[in-house]
Amino acid sequence: MLWTNPKILETSIVAGAPWGGPLAAVRSERVFQPATTHKLVPELQLFTARGRLIASLPWTFTRLVAMQWNEEEALVCVFADSVVRTFSPAGEKLHFFSLGEAIKAEGGIIQACIGKAGIAVLTSTNQVYINQAFDKARLLHLPTPRIIPDGPFVALAASRSNRFVAAVSNAGALQVLRVDASSVQLAASASFDRSRRVRQIHLVLLGGPNSEWLPLDFGSEPRGSGGGVVLVEEIDGLRVLTSTTAELIRRAAAATESVFGVGSICTCLREAPLDIRHQHLLAVRICEYSGLCPRGVLVSWSLAKISRCASLTDEELTEAVCSRMHAVARLPPAAAAAAAAAAASAKGGGGDATASLAQSFFGYAFYNRPAQQQQQLQLQSPLPFARLALCAAQAGRPVLATRLAAFEAEPKAQVSLLLKLAKVSLATEKAAEAADADLLLQCLAAALAADADSPDGRVDMSQLVEALHDHPAAQSVFAIYCKQTGQLQLLEQYYERVAAAQEAGLCCLSLAEAAAAAGAEWEQRRGWLAYAGGFFASVKDSQLPAAVAHSETLTSLELLSIQRDLEVKANTCGWLGPPHKFAGLSLMQTIRQLILKMEFAEADNLKKVFNVGDARYWRCKIDALADGMHFDELQAFAKYRTSPIGYEPFVEACLRKGNRELALQLTYKVQGAEARARFFSALGREDEAAAALQTPQQSVGGGLLQALSGAFSRRSATHD
Repeated sequence: MLWTNPKILETSIVAGAPWGGPLAAVRSERVFQPATTHKLVPELQLFTARGRLIASLPWTFTRLVAMQWNEEEALVCVFADSVVRTFSPAGEKLHFFSLGEAIKAEGGIIQACIGKAGIAVLTSTNQVYINQAFDKARLLHLPTPRIIPDGPFVALAASRSNRFVAAVSNAGALQVLRVDASSVQLAASASFDRSRRVRQIHLVLLGGPNSEWLPLDFGSEPRGSGGGVVLVEEIDGLRVLTSTTAELIRRAAAATESVFGVGSICTCLREAPLDIRHQHLLAVRICEYSGLCPRGVLVSWSLAKISRCASLTDEELTEAVCSRMHAVARLPPAAAAAAAAAAASAKGGGGDATASLAQSFFGYAFYNRPAQQQQQLQLQSPLPFARLALCAAQAGRPVLATRLAAFEAEPKAQVSLLLKLAKVSLATEKAAEAADADLLLQCLAAALAADADSPDGRVDMSQLVEALHDHPAAQSVFAIYCKQTGQLQLLEQYYERVAAAQEAGLCCLSLAEAAAAAGAEWEQRRGWLAYAGGFFASVKDSQLPAAVAHSETLTSLELLSIQRDLEVKANTCGWLGPPHKFAGLSLMQTIRQLILKMEFAEADNLKKVFNVGDARYWRCKIDALADGMHFDELQAFAKYRTSPIGYEPFVEACLRKGNRELALQLTYKVQGAEARARFFSALGREDEAAAALQTPQQSVGGGLLQALSGAFSRRSATHD
């Protein structure tokens, strides 16, 4: 254990959470402890399962009755004044509530038990209450319980099946009581020698009804040396904590008991020397006769064969081991099941009674599984070739280890072993066949770690190129990994190494965009664009997308150079609206910024250089002038010449910026009657809007003839 206080189990109340959860410790009020100058106020300390401190907080509370973790990993503390407080594993206060005045009226709480669904408390008047929540008071009063004889008891523990109760009396008697709906009966008992009180005996007893008690001694220490034992229930056993160690006690599996139990011959078969080549055949036959699966015997034989037979070549060992292991895999389940059934019937009914009793007391469902089902599950499990390959690698035979690893059916174990053998390419192939992204990422990490850095900072990608060769799935995972982790330069180097010019060019464009977003110098962006243009130029004659990308890249290079010149000119000539930042903007964004700065000549020059269409340019200029509140320039631009996009964008821009006067003037230039009526309505001129809808729209030719005829009529009237 990693905690620094060696007397923490003697001087504190310690509670452990199951499933390897955290530990909590607070100073016990029943143990006298002299106050120190460093810590005058007690603390609630929270540790990991190994005793590493997580958090600590001041403990200003008194009269603690019980402290335990619930299934949600919340520390529940019950106090004698019927107050309940809960804390998180990080030391945060979660809930605080009182169980009610009824418990206080009965003298408070003298004992409490924290279970899965709530808290059970015993008051001073021997009344039992159940609180069915951990965050609020939901109290339930139970009837007066039956008094168990041979008391009083200092500790009680219920079994998982709730059918048995283990009780330790004040006189030193340990009893197991069978509890049903009507009575309490003694099922088993044991006694202790109470004369040895000079030393603490750290003894843990395991047992049940109708079985012998198994004592486990965890050492004895003098009083005052910090000794103590804390038991924490786990899902598969029991965790025993002492001041220096943490041990897990679990029931041995049935297969282990059958091999190492009394009367078993498998241990002799495993440990016997393998001087005779075909001795494993005898072991297999004995296993078939006794109802055991022969796979474990052959695995043990294979491990010893690999470790000891140095005279055999890798080919001979591979053939011998694989032939035997596959022969076991092809063993008919019916034959194995029949052997298991015969063995079970030969043992008699005593085993079934023991299994039933163990299941009822300990709650283990393993004993309820038939032997036939266990045999079939063992036959269906994959062969442990990864274990054999690891043994070959430890024996200094990497070729044999690689050959055995190729037969492993579990992809995770196979890939992990191949990576340990430095077979990155083969591991990547197996991971790609399994279509497992996590395994592919492990292979990529191993390949990158194997490639040493060169003096110029570029990675030698020989291992990576070899691993990703002819594996599209692995290549896709590598590309996604580089993009999500921001390692586009590494991806570009890989594409350059494998002569994927178009993909390398796209990576360079992404790097240029990333540099622009990060505000890097324009030389860095120009460099990445130049790299991209070079990659696209090498394949533009054979790939149409590369040709298009090459043209756009050259355009971006030219625009970047012009933007750099504009920045220099703006800073030297004192243009409006500093700061002047053009690099990184698109073409239309650059034109818009020039119009906002009233540099119309530069904007017209960009339009001419990059062949921007009139409609696109006019819309950009109209919006920019309106956003810049340059309405005089907008009016002059409307009178400059006939608009190629009509006058609706002019009116909409004026209305958007609130210039109703200019909008009214430009509304009369709108050709469409419906659009003109809509603008009149927006300006509050409903009469003119109705008149515009009633006036028929004239064509261009009709209007011209009407104007000419009117002019001739006025001229003739003047002469007369």
